[in-house]
Amino acid sequence: VGTLACRDELLAFTDAGTVYSRSAATERWVSRGEAVVASTEDRIVVRNDKEQRAPDVCVVNGLRVVVWEEYSGNPAAYDGIKYSVYDDASGTVLVSSGTVAGATATRPRVVAFGDYAVILYAVGVEVLERHLNAVHSPTTLSTAVAIIGDVTSGNATFDACVSGDRLFVAWGSGGSGAAE
Repeated sequence: VGTLACRDELLAFTDAGTVYSRSAATERWVSRGEAVVASTEDRIVVRNDKEQRAPDVCVVNGLRVVVWEEYSGNPAAYDGIKYSVYDDASGTVLVSSGTVAGATATRPRVVAFGDYAVILYAVGVEVLERHLNAVHSPTTLSTAVAIIGDVTSGNATFDACVSGDRLFVAWGSGGSGAAE
C-alpha cells in the first residue's frame, strides 16, 4: 500500500489496484474504485525523408493500420495519402508506405469495422472509401468507391465512427447536408 496527496485529498493505493481516499469527516478510508493506468508508446510507422501530416490509426484483429498525408521536396509538394499495416503484437510490417490515393486526396481517416479497416478520404466534393480485410487480405486495398458526393469543396470536413454493427459518417455539406 502506498499513499499520495492530491490537492487536499490523501489517497492510498493497494497492491490489488484499489484507490482509497481519506475522509476527514468520518476519519475512515473510503473506496474510490480501481486505479486505471494510462500509458503511451511511440512506434515508427515509416522511415523516409518525407513529411507525414494528418495521421490516423486503428487496430483491427491485431493489425495496426495507419494512414497519413505525405509531402516531399522543398518547398513541400503534396504526394497524396499513404498507409502502413503491421502486426500490433510483434511489430512485423505487412505494408510499408503503400499508396491509398494520389495528390488530389486529402483528410485521411481510418476506422475498425468488423474484420475491416475502412479508410476514408476526400477528393473534391466526394468522400471515398477503400478497405482491407484484416483476416483474409491484410495487404490488399479494395477499389475506391465514392460514398458521399456533397462535402464542402476545398474544405472537406467529415468524420467517422463505429457503433455496434454500423459505420456512421458525418460531413459538412456543400449541398443538402446529411449523415448516413
